[in-house]
Amino acid sequence: MPFISSFGKKKGRVNKTLSNESYYKSLIDNKQESSFLTDMEGEILLVNSKTEEFTGYPSDELTKVNARDVFVTIAGDDNPFDDDNFREFSKNLYLINSSNYLVPVLLELTEIEGGKFLGTIKPSEEIKGTEQAENRETSIKPTQNLHQNQGIENLHQKENADTRMFLSDEAEHVARNSLYTILGFSTVLLTDPSITGDKKLHGYVKSIIDKGNILKKMFNESGNAVSDSSDTNIVACSLSAIIQKTQISLQSLADKNNIELVIDMPGDFTVSSDENILFSVTTFLIEKAITFCRNSTVEIKTKPGQVDGQLMLIVDNLGQDIPLNIKNFIDVENRNPSYDFDNQIFSSAPKISSLLRNLNNINSKIAFETNSEFCDIALLTLPLHTVSETSEGRPQSNGSRPGDKKNALIIEDEKLNAMILKIYLDQYFNTSIAFSGNEALNIIELAYNKGIIFDIVFSDMGLPEPWDGIALKQEIINRWPRYNNIPFIAQTGYSAKSFGEKIKKSGFAGYLIKPINRNDIKKFVDLI
Repeated sequence: MPFISSFGKKKGRVNKTLSNESYYKSLIDNKQESSFLTDMEGEILLVNSKTEEFTGYPSDELTKVNARDVFVTIAGDDNPFDDDNFREFSKNLYLINSSNYLVPVLLELTEIEGGKFLGTIKPSEEIKGTEQAENRETSIKPTQNLHQNQGIENLHQKENADTRMFLSDEAEHVARNSLYTILGFSTVLLTDPSITGDKKLHGYVKSIIDKGNILKKMFNESGNAVSDSSDTNIVACSLSAIIQKTQISLQSLADKNNIELVIDMPGDFTVSSDENILFSVTTFLIEKAITFCRNSTVEIKTKPGQVDGQLMLIVDNLGQDIPLNIKNFIDVENRNPSYDFDNQIFSSAPKISSLLRNLNNINSKIAFETNSEFCDIALLTLPLHTVSETSEGRPQSNGSRPGDKKNALIIEDEKLNAMILKIYLDQYFNTSIAFSGNEALNIIELAYNKGIIFDIVFSDMGLPEPWDGIALKQEIINRWPRYNNIPFIAQTGYSAKSFGEKIKKSGFAGYLIKPINRNDIKKFVDLI
């Protein structure tokens, strides 16, 4: 559900002189609602304190932008601010607040005098009663459902700190496996026609998933857990809306440095990403460009990626603030499915480490080139959203013949978990399942005798005796040396960092911490 704004049509504005400013100021200050003053061109001239509180922006930032840059609409829905000579209206719109959320509002615009309009912002009827009061801060993100109340999340974080001490590694392993089954099966149910056609049942299943994700987040935020992307919410995102929010948040810094932000984006693009994480990435890059720019212009533009299904976002004039050894390290790491953001090289560059962690979580890559003025150009590669995913994010069949797909092997003794993982992988592979180490060896041998080598192997670490995932991997390579060049992906319910390091040292191309979701898997598809 992409959102449409006219971002990129305006490159900035000169503040207008407002006659009788004190009169208009007293007019909007006396309003009980969030109110602002705009002219016939949509330029925001004044705001009251309630508008600052509601939007999260100070008045000096809001009065530097056009109303159409703050109020956006769903694709296909006309934005009244796009009319050259708009008149009075009352319309449900979305407001981009300072936390990068889209807040549903009812905007009433009334002409008062001299081509001036009084805008009154009211929370939309889409959020009612106590639900409105509880969720105003979290609001609605584009293409996402209502988030859990932040206070509840903070409470769960405190509970997590208290309860984590009582979970041994073995108990956590069992709990994660069980949670994987619950979340995976519920996600499958959510797309079943008998569930989608029953609003009440659909709500029950969705509630199970939401509560399961709260437990999942508690596990993943525990002190001993390794970092992963399981709390990332990959959805279809409007890139224009995210860049627009970035521009608004950095416009004061750009003005201070006499920098013009030039946006060259031929239309809106829908990418698969986490909106908050992508906003953090774009803010980091554009802020660095504003700070270290060698001239008066920072250009942000897009072009097709190097392969189908990708989009490249380019930010120029980043200066030379990023150390050369780190750029060289990133260049080498781009050959791998994900970045090693914990490498010792980042001890003096924690912000770059955080950038790479974010890129891992949204399945994206970054590269740097140097222009003729010895300034870095950032090339951010993003996955485009495709219609092969539903609004719930579940991959759908692409209609390929079985022979067109490569082959994957799942080694997992929990049968339901194996079937859920197979559902996730069937979009990309012909998938076979082995429920034990011995079954895996037999299946690999049968396939080998038919001239088939599995292109990727997903192996659980805790298998029935006499095997574990590490020993089985080594046995497979010993028997069939060609598997030395095949990526093995570990699955585990153990989250301790030491266990993750042991997996890496054993030659696995990566690992997944249960409970797994389909977004965790996507980053390994490109390995083959």
